[in-house]
Amino acid sequence: MDNNSCLTESIIHVRWEKNLVFFLDEADESVLTTQFGVQEKMLTHQHETQHKVLETERDHMVAQMKTQYDQQYMQQKLMIEQQYKQQTSQLTMAKTQREMAIQQQAAQMTAQASQYQMQVEMQAQMAKAYGSAYGAAAGAGTGATAGAKGKSPGGKPKGKK
Repeated sequence: MDNNSCLTESIIHVRWEKNLVFFLDEADESVLTTQFGVQEKMLTHQHETQHKVLETERDHMVAQMKTQYDQQYMQQKLMIEQQYKQQTSQLTMAKTQREMAIQQQAAQMTAQASQYQMQVEMQAQMAKAYGSAYGAAAGAGTGATAGAKGKSPGGKPKGKK
């Protein structure tokens, strides 16, 4: 082999090594860039997914709390309505009892007034009936009986000294 051919071969070999190194550097850089891109996309996706999961959990919890508060609200509202109806019923019952007591008292007073009126009429009829039978005696003894009416007879009562 001559020197020229050795030299040529060496130059080719060096060039080939440089090209290979250049090619490997390019490939490494391309692989790193690709890996970085893939990992960056994964992190971004993970980040967005975590936010969505958190937001979904929040929405679920808010809906759950709203349901609980709505139930409590309805229970308290029903309790207030029940109290109102009960108190209204008691008030109506008390009013009815008062009205019945007033009506009963009015009926008693009317009955007493009727009874009194009947007594007055009966006394008037008796006075009229007896007065006509004893009209002459009543007329003659009016002076003596009128003064003595409601008094005990004169003198000391019997049995006392």
